[in-house]
Amino acid sequence: MPRPKLIETPAERKIRLQDMILLRACRNVLGISQRELAQRIGVHFTTIAKAESGHSRLIPAKMEALKAIYRDAGLVFLVGSDGVIRLEIGPKVVEMIAADLAELYPVKAIKVTV
Repeated sequence: MPRPKLIETPAERKIRLQDMILLRACRNVLGISQRELAQRIGVHFTTIAKAESGHSRLIPAKMEALKAIYRDAGLVFLVGSDGVIRLEIGPKVVEMIAADLAELYPVKAIKVTV
C-alpha cells in the first residue's frame, strides 16, 4: 500500500527549498561528492541526493552537523527575513578557490576580491 502524501505548508516548503540550496551550493563550493558529505555526517549518500533534489529533508541533527562542516570550512549561509539567502565566504574558501583557479588558468597571479 502506498504511503500517504504529507501536506506541506508554504513555510515548510520554503525551508525545504532553502535546505536544498544550502546543501548543493556548499557541497559544490567545497568540491566534495555526495558520498563524502554523507560519510561525514553519518547518512547514506542517497539521503544527500534526495535532500538536494528536494524529495526529502535531513533531520535537524544531521542538518546541524552539515552546517558545522560548512562553518568549519569557512562557509556560512544566512537566510534573511526577506527570504534572500546570503553566502559568507571565509578565508579558507577564498584560498581554495584561488588555488583551483591557478590550476585552471596559467597566469602569473590571481587576485580574489571579496
